Amino acid sequence: MSMNDKVVSIRQNAEKAPSSLDRSAFGERIYRRRMDLTMSTQELADRVGVSKSAITNWEAGLRRPDITVVPALCVALEISVYRLLGIESEYELDNEEYSTISDYRNLNQNNRYVIRQTMAAMIEAQKHFYPLTAEEHRSIKRLFRNEAKTAAGYGNPLSDSIQGETIYLYLDDDVRRADEIITVTGDSMEPTYRDGDELLVEHVQELNPGEVGIFVVNGDGFVKEYQRDGLHSHNPAYKTMRFAPEDNVRCVGRVLGVVEKSQYASDADIAYHKARRGGKHS
Repeated sequence: MSMNDKVVSIRQNAEKAPSSLDRSAFGERIYRRRMDLTMSTQELADRVGVSKSAITNWEAGLRRPDITVVPALCVALEISVYRLLGIESEYELDNEEYSTISDYRNLNQNNRYVIRQTMAAMIEAQKHFYPLTAEEHRSIKRLFRNEAKTAAGYGNPLSDSIQGETIYLYLDDDVRRADEIITVTGDSMEPTYRDGDELLVEHVQELNPGEVGIFVVNGDGFVKEYQRDGLHSHNPAYKTMRFAPEDNVRCVGRVLGVVEKSQYASDADIAYHKARRGGKHS
């Protein structure tokens, strides 16, 4: 069987992700958000299209919602999937922003036009009266650094668990495309990637032959070059990994490059970045 038959995408495995989440924490997020909206259990159930007992079981941590109802649950709770899953995102909105968007949607087209023009004028005035320094002009992106490490060697356990920390990097083309950071262990990808390198990883559905990616093989994580005949190491001391039909192989994403020390944002730039976003990610 060819590698094309065995490499499974993140999207195809999306339904597996909720099983790795802590049910109590998941239920607590649902409960807290419902309380923020002063919504009854029955009202949330009606909006999502499930029974009241289903909501109760979710909030108690006894069950998790099926992946098919997550979109409706996010709409009902007026939150993103990121927030529902407890994942920090650069594009997450706080409660004030959600409220502002809701108010904007209640305006007619003429009043929306006035709001947009007013905002544009205020932004220009802000630039004039509060010009940014050269250092402050540097754009920053928040990325999740996965606690799990992938092996350039004989394999490390690499599950779908969402544990790690948020870091801040100066923006470039690779950082812009990256979805997370995963650390290398081992030497099978030397000299391209070395033990301890932090890799910028873009979540993709498939890889082209010759591209380096992160793979989970029967529960163990690897960084390897994908070819149609298997997963290749750059260190000639390691053999090509080939698979039998019963092997479980899936692709986590494409490796874009290594995080360099110079890409880490300074404390001052991070503080400024948080202040401009209202301090909601501090």
